[in-house]
Amino acid sequence: MLSWPIFLLIVLIVLINSFISFFGSVMRPKYKEDKNYVPKVSVIIPSRNEEKMIADVIEAWLKVDYPKDKIEIICSDNSTDSTPEIIKKYSKKHNIIKYISGNTKSKLGAVLFAIKKAKNPVILISDSDVVVSPSCVRESVKYLVDERVGAVFGKRTPVNYKKGIFSRWDALRLLKTFVRHRLFTRIDSSVYFSASPCAMRKKDLADIPENDELIADDLYMALHLRKKGLKVVFSQNVEGKVGVLRYMREVFVRNPRGAKGTAEIALKGYDGTFGRRKYGRFGLFIIPYVEFMYLGDLLLYTLLFVTLATDAVLSVLVSTTPTLVGYLGNLIVIWYAVMLLRVFVFTLIVYFVLKHKDRSFFLIMFLDPFIGFVNMIAAFMGFYSYIFGRKVEWKKTGSDRIIK
Repeated sequence: MLSWPIFLLIVLIVLINSFISFFGSVMRPKYKEDKNYVPKVSVIIPSRNEEKMIADVIEAWLKVDYPKDKIEIICSDNSTDSTPEIIKKYSKKHNIIKYISGNTKSKLGAVLFAIKKAKNPVILISDSDVVVSPSCVRESVKYLVDERVGAVFGKRTPVNYKKGIFSRWDALRLLKTFVRHRLFTRIDSSVYFSASPCAMRKKDLADIPENDELIADDLYMALHLRKKGLKVVFSQNVEGKVGVLRYMREVFVRNPRGAKGTAEIALKGYDGTFGRRKYGRFGLFIIPYVEFMYLGDLLLYTLLFVTLATDAVLSVLVSTTPTLVGYLGNLIVIWYAVMLLRVFVFTLIVYFVLKHKDRSFFLIMFLDPFIGFVNMIAAFMGFYSYIFGRKVEWKKTGSDRIIK
């Protein structure tokens, strides 16, 4: 069968990924920290049509454990709903809140526009669907005393997800992404950051090239910092609460835009670190690992589907259809077992290392290979739409805007 070598290669990659993730989770990075470091900070909240969430987001920022005379909150907005009116009401009551609008086309453009307006030396970028914890500012800025650190970000803790099977799966999926962030931080530097929030020095962003087109703002900015020799560090003590998707159909909104954002960074040459020894383990291992695990996965599964189709045609021509059916059955069983092993390793790390102790995840993981396969198909759509020049529009999901 033509597809057998491709399938074995996919199995090998999955096993290597599981092995690296497990042993990487126990590695401990060493960065300086100073709990008494209290710099002036500018919080940037880029928003577009977040009328359902923006009040909760601002309320959480007003309650953070940080001196009010050392913080400003800049809402960089480009909305067509009632979001601007909600922000302006808060700005009238609280002089630390500022509303700005630069008529930008992307989230990246809104963030870069706000950075120019910020007056403080430390920038904290926070997404407009993240309700931050009171300690998030102190827990993130304390690492900026280490000159090697360019950015510090935390995990997104899923809430209100115990509504159904898919929402539980999406919560587990979200937490698994931070297993990888933890791994990359321990090896060298994370590839991208999560604005939940993310703390950076303004001076390190002074020379970042203007861009109002790219989707992957977190990847673009993280690569800029790493090229300057700075590390993007994940700390699970920095935390923000978020909702999760409740309906599977919404992965066909979320995933295509994410795949498109990753593809345009990788294929348009914005990276520039791949295989470069000057960037240490980041250039020699992490970037190749990520690009192969993501783009390589897409290409390998595409090749697998093509060879399976070829096998099916050949079996019909030579009248060996029963043999093909048995072969496909064995393939599915092996694939499920290997994928289950991978999600089991990640679930263990989520439970014991990230300390999100929800036992239901150990039941949901049995469905992960199948739901994850649908999730991957949705990513395929975005990747190949980008490759063939089709426009991938940024559409907002709705069910993950509910956190109560």
